[in-house]
Amino acid sequence: MGRSSWYDTDSRDNKKQRPRLRWPNRKQWTWIALVLLSLILAGVSVGFQPAWTDFILNCIAYFCRILALLVFMRALISWFRPDSYSWPVVTLYDLTDPIITPLRRIIPAFGGLDLTPLLAILILYFVPSILSSLVHLFV
Repeated sequence: MGRSSWYDTDSRDNKKQRPRLRWPNRKQWTWIALVLLSLILAGVSVGFQPAWTDFILNCIAYFCRILALLVFMRALISWFRPDSYSWPVVTLYDLTDPIITPLRRIIPAFGGLDLTPLLAILILYFVPSILSSLVHLFV
C-alpha cells in the first residue's frame, strides 16, 4: 500500500511566497538621515510657510552645504590616516563616496595631491545658486 494523496500535497508548498520587506542598509540610512536633516533645516529657515519653491531651494542648499562640509572633513581626516573600520570614518566615506568617486575617474592625482575634494566642494557650492537662478528665471 502506498501513501495517500493528501500526504504528498502540502498546502504550504503550493502558496506563493510573499516578497519580504527589506530594511535599508547602512549607506541608505546615512543618506536618509542627511536628507531629513536638510529638510528640517530648510523648514526652520523658511518658517514652515507654504512657499514651496523657497523650501525646496533651501533644502537643496542645506543638503549641498552639509555635503560640502563632509567632503572637507574627509579631506582633513585623510591627512591623519584614521582607522578605516571605525564607524564615523565609514559613515563619512559612505556619504562622500558618491561624489568623490566619479570625480576621481575624471581628474587624476597630480604628484600625490588629490584635487577632487576641492572640485567637489566647488561644485556643491555652485549647484544651489545655479538652481536658484534657473528657478527664478522660469517662475
